[in-house]
Amino acid sequence: MLPRVLPLANSLRTTVSRSSVLASNMSGYGPAHWKSDRDIDKETLSHMDYLPIPEGSWSTDYKRNQGKYNLQLLISTSIAIVTGFAMYQTGCFNAWITPQKR
Repeated sequence: MLPRVLPLANSLRTTVSRSSVLASNMSGYGPAHWKSDRDIDKETLSHMDYLPIPEGSWSTDYKRNQGKYNLQLLISTSIAIVTGFAMYQTGCFNAWITPQKR
């Protein structure tokens, strides 16, 4: 069986060594017909020319966002207070009471 396997192993070894030599000779550069990074960026719209351009006043957008955040804060605080009051009324905070002695 070994005489059958050795030629196959030798052919695989030479194929692998040839491909590694070819890859090392390329030095990281592709063929001349490959597209440049700039061309690829333009095709995929990932270039800085395709980023959104800011419009409008910064202060009006800031005030609108802060109003939204303040409303969320007010609603969440009121819900927390109502929940705490309901828990107090139902006796959820009686954890410090010791059991009755018999």
